[in-house]
Amino acid sequence: MLFVFVTTHFINHTLGNISLGAMEAGREVFTALWRNWPATILFYGAILVHALATLGVHEFFGVNDSYLYEILKIWVFEPLYGWLAALAGGYGCIGLHQWLRLKPWYSRACLWLLTAALLLPALALSGFASVGKQIALWTQD
Repeated sequence: MLFVFVTTHFINHTLGNISLGAMEAGREVFTALWRNWPATILFYGAILVHALATLGVHEFFGVNDSYLYEILKIWVFEPLYGWLAALAGGYGCIGLHQWLRLKPWYSRACLWLLTAALLLPALALSGFASVGKQIALWTQD
């Protein structure tokens, strides 16, 4: 569940290669997917700590978790968090590979999945960095 969440989150970050507005539009789809009762129950069960830190802060304390807020927080004030998120994604890929390598079809799909596993985080980081630099410049004004 966490890996699917991180993957959809990374897909949304790739929209930063277009603009902050594109990221916010993608966030609408992302939140519609993840902020409903069935997904919330599954997600809270899978990763309670993360849910309380992100969804819980929004739901219970009214924190505006727009991309402007998140990127300002991570890019400008807490850059270590970005590295931790990258490590979590890498760890998820390793676990997924260890599970899928036993499936008979995996040898045929391995190259495509490896390509996606490398490109998606790279594009997500590129979009995140692009918008992060823009927001960092805004904070200097």
